[in-house]
Amino acid sequence: MEEQQIYGILRVDTAKESEKIQLAEDWLSLVRISIEPTYFKLEESEPQSFDLEKMKGLIRDLADLNEVTWLVGNEDNELSFSYFKGRILEKYIFSKVVFFKNQSLIKDYLLKKMTEYKGVMAYLRSFNEYRYSNLGSLNERLAFETIEEIEQLPKLKTMTGEERVDCNQFAGYDIFFKGLCLTSCWQMFFGEPYYSLIPKQIFKEVQQVEFAQEHKNQVMEIQLYKDPYKWAHESNLKFQRLFRDQLGFDSLAWDNGVGVLREPYIEYIYPKNFIHTVQYQNDSLQPTSKKAASHFITRTYDLIQGAYQEKRVKGALSAQAFFPWIDESQAKMVAYRVIDPELTLDNGLAAYAYYIRDYLEIDVIDDKYPDYEAILRFYIPQNQLAQIPFDELFKQFPDTKIGPIKRKKGTISVELKKERNHLRVLFLDYDKLEELRGLQEPQKV
Repeated sequence: MEEQQIYGILRVDTAKESEKIQLAEDWLSLVRISIEPTYFKLEESEPQSFDLEKMKGLIRDLADLNEVTWLVGNEDNELSFSYFKGRILEKYIFSKVVFFKNQSLIKDYLLKKMTEYKGVMAYLRSFNEYRYSNLGSLNERLAFETIEEIEQLPKLKTMTGEERVDCNQFAGYDIFFKGLCLTSCWQMFFGEPYYSLIPKQIFKEVQQVEFAQEHKNQVMEIQLYKDPYKWAHESNLKFQRLFRDQLGFDSLAWDNGVGVLREPYIEYIYPKNFIHTVQYQNDSLQPTSKKAASHFITRTYDLIQGAYQEKRVKGALSAQAFFPWIDESQAKMVAYRVIDPELTLDNGLAAYAYYIRDYLEIDVIDDKYPDYEAILRFYIPQNQLAQIPFDELFKQFPDTKIGPIKRKKGTISVELKKERNHLRVLFLDYDKLEELRGLQEPQKV
């Protein structure tokens, strides 16, 4: 298989029998127009010589099937079609020659499927970029990286103790949240299902991309940069990261146990039937990290009524922007993080240090902050309470006054003070998350 390939996916959710037949026929047409197939595979069977009439017969029989996977290809290209309980997923690997010749056709094909059927998502990207961003197995990465290169990459461990590359740290990582793929790559198409998670206006107003265009049936098409094969260029990597930050994918989901340790560019709150968001911008109205922001865009979207409200203000963050849960009766303001240090190689050291610093080193103008107790709660597995690396952790804060470690009723606490700032850090068992219900919910921003 040649190196400069394009990888793509298309997901369409449909419950109509006529649609799945039509979609399969269109997929076969794409196969025949773009490549000269030499082999065919059904499910996990051995490859067979491609037979057009046999393929057409399988498509006719699709009406009686609830699940099927076909794969067709040749030496340098491969296209697959999967159907399962109303969901169609197509995947493509095109050689550089084939993609260059058929680029307009392939893009039009994806756009037509997204707009005319219940398209959920589609994307196109360098296959090298996809592998770099998504392959966690150390052995599999040896196919395109040296041992020395792999040693420099961030790592995690699975629940079985296997060491893997932490792909959460890469902007092009495909992570799934509520059944949706959250990723950042060369060219993407997003359908209406995404807008129950992220308001469409956020997609429309995304900055520093090649283009962002809305098509019929609310399909958004976004291209990050011009040349998919130059994905590793420094500027293109920057655009890829910035897109992911602007959409806030890493604040919604991760699977490395501790999250992605960077300041957010956008934050979400999901009260019942609503989406509340706040985006952070600098004086030039460009996306920026939370603590560097001077302009704030707040949005409220009513998922039931479809009503949308937006407010743009200039100012500074209050303490409640960092500590959204308030206990007025006891003069406490609370933030919390749910993490699993078992999946890290350092017992959560980097995560603890990052979050403590993030909540301790804040610069806010707020009458409540000096008088209220600022609290950061870590909810962790019960067996991790005895493995917190306090000695190494405290070394991360040489200019901070650190009080004694206190243990009481399954809770570990420690006080930190740095100049005028203060923070009480609690380490609690997952089971104590219920305690948050007694506090005031985060207010609409």
